[in-house]
Amino acid sequence: MTLKLHPTGFSESDQQDQAVRSGDWQIGRIWEDYNGSEDLRWRWSLYVPITGPRAITRNGRAATFDDAKEQFTNSWSKLLAWAGLRELG
Repeated sequence: MTLKLHPTGFSESDQQDQAVRSGDWQIGRIWEDYNGSEDLRWRWSLYVPITGPRAITRNGRAATFDDAKEQFTNSWSKLLAWAGLRELG
């Protein structure tokens, strides 16, 4: 999977807020939520306009940045498989 992360510029630290891109499309975001609990500090959201089945999670919370990235990637992979699509390049 070739998802790319780019700082959004919404926070002082680049790692605290990342736009997630597939090719030229921004498909989501992963960011640190200081208002959340310590064990679920990181949030993620998938922005694609395909409805898909309810079993495909569109947003979530995780304890670490890497966990949030993994959850995001899993949901993105499920959505692509359901839609019969694949990533290019």
